[in-house]
Amino acid sequence: MKRYILLLRIAVVAVSVSCLSGCDFLRTLAGRPTSTEIEVKRAAVEQTLRQKALEDSLAMERLRQAADSLDALNYRDSLAQLVSVMAPVSKVSGIDGTQLQFRYYPMVGSFSEEANADRLVAAVGADGHNAVKLKYRKGRTAVSVGPSDNPRDIYKTLKEIKGQPYCPADVWLLINE
Repeated sequence: MKRYILLLRIAVVAVSVSCLSGCDFLRTLAGRPTSTEIEVKRAAVEQTLRQKALEDSLAMERLRQAADSLDALNYRDSLAQLVSVMAPVSKVSGIDGTQLQFRYYPMVGSFSEEANADRLVAAVGADGHNAVKLKYRKGRTAVSVGPSDNPRDIYKTLKEIKGQPYCPADVWLLINE
């Protein structure tokens, strides 16, 4: 009987200790990591995964930029075949480069009277394209169709407007560099 009482006391003490101290006590006795150690390891793994995701994201962005630059070079060659001249803003007198929002401007007309430019803008709009008027310093107004930063969009626009009544054979490309 004394044996059973001793075993009962040991069981009560073991249950009390585990209830009061939690599983960490038993884990420590078993040589297993405690909940604090597990949480520290989990945080370290999550930090490593976040760092790896960031590095992968940066690597993908660098690859995308490299692909875009190669793509831009290819489209630039294709654009040169569609336009009569590709001129940077610095080579075009009278246009203030600070007023330009985009990099590429397919130029379809230049007028001394703004009413003529307005008629061309209306014709281009009726065809479903965006037209932008650019003011020269000496009072002339130029009309551009579908300006964009993306050479792929410019190529598409030029292919669409070639042959339209409002698109001259000598359409040229203004480049805001």
